[in-house]
Amino acid sequence: MDPNPDIDEYYSADRFEVLTVQLTEAKRLMLSESPSHLRIAYILLDNAAEVIMHRSIYPELIENDFYETLLRRWNEIVEVNPSAEAFEKRQEALQRVIPAKKLRELDRDFMAKANFLVARNKMDRGHADALKRLHEYRNEMYHRDHIRRSVVQVFTYMHFELVCSMLESYDATTRHPYVGPPIGAFPEDRMATFKPPATVIADELREGFDVAWNQAAFHLKDQLIERIEKVIAGAWIVTMVFADVDESLAIKLAQTFDASPTDSPEELKQLEFPYKYERADLDRWLKRANKLDLDSDKIKFFNFYGSLERDFEQSEKDMLALRKELERMRQRQLDLAEEDAKIERHNRPKTGGEPG
Repeated sequence: MDPNPDIDEYYSADRFEVLTVQLTEAKRLMLSESPSHLRIAYILLDNAAEVIMHRSIYPELIENDFYETLLRRWNEIVEVNPSAEAFEKRQEALQRVIPAKKLRELDRDFMAKANFLVARNKMDRGHADALKRLHEYRNEMYHRDHIRRSVVQVFTYMHFELVCSMLESYDATTRHPYVGPPIGAFPEDRMATFKPPATVIADELREGFDVAWNQAAFHLKDQLIERIEKVIAGAWIVTMVFADVDESLAIKLAQTFDASPTDSPEELKQLEFPYKYERADLDRWLKRANKLDLDSDKIKFFNFYGSLERDFEQSEKDMLALRKELERMRQRQLDLAEEDAKIERHNRPKTGGEPG
């Protein structure tokens, strides 16, 4: 990250146009409502969020070179005169310096950007948590071409709302500490009705795009409850396959069958394994899902949803993998039985005379 960009580049209209066109295109793709188009819109929105964060971090770096120099000077002073005042001044400079390692992290890491802006009071903690969870979904779509088709429309809408909110505070968060805002001051009578360009763009993006949030929230809640209940049902199915395995053991088996296979329920009971969850956790997660408040603030609802989903999602993956393995074993047994039947028919003594 260059902490001292050219001022014309810092407030470049071309850079802002790139962002505006990107968001306008994302909205156009969202209106199609197809999962494939929503995936592209989502990736564009996620990138826009990171670009806005990147530009919001710039003002925080401009004095970094100065404080690095100041820290070096106080280090030299402390070596010569290790007084309490010198140590205090050095500590003050140290707290203001952003180390090179942190700068590299801010340059490449989405999560680090969000956390940094929260620490600098430029972003609300709830807003940052929602952005970070949405970015995890983006990684699935971008790196693995995986689309959560049943919820991608709601997630894209949430990302759209967050980015529009970021635009509304864009002029404040990207403001140069010395040069001032990108738009010069108007006469007082015009300032009363003046709206920052980024806010105008946010308003225009929202025009004609209205989502029934309560309906969307209900869909997320209903879908999450269904997924948790499916894991619980999966544990019950495992008990039907293995007579001596209860649901608690089934949950353990889902976590161990691949990494630490066992030969019997008794061996599984004695197995020392770093279990991440137990059967009781499924009931706890289901109870939390049922408590999701459809009337709560969008970001608060989504963060509750995202936190719960992150907690339980591994159990869903584990149970799905176990059931696939059981199905593979069942199919293998059927195939072996069919092969045995073919061999038996082949070896069965023939009756009657040979054909003439």
